[in-house]
Amino acid sequence: MQGWLSKVNEHSTAQRQRVPEQTQDYPDNIKDRLLYVLNPLGTQVKIDICKGRFNAAGTGLNKSIRRYDALHALRSAATAGFIRPADLALLAALAQARLWDAS
Repeated sequence: MQGWLSKVNEHSTAQRQRVPEQTQDYPDNIKDRLLYVLNPLGTQVKIDICKGRFNAAGTGLNKSIRRYDALHALRSAATAGFIRPADLALLAALAQARLWDAS
């Protein structure tokens, strides 16, 4: 696990250095969130990218969490409002580290 975390940190640090400083806060009207779900596969760990939405009360995520095509977000010039600059850097780092199968 420590090796895995070091690998993610190494790649995400390199990616963060390439991303201009932008706000990481979600606007009040954005209720969707990008979620990173650990998926253990035998002796390996992969990350599934999902999309969740806050419930009406704003106290937690609702139960309709689904996989999300985050590769589209990396390729798109205009990303969804719930995808922050840090998410773009993390997605790229996870793909480079081969922890997320972006295909």
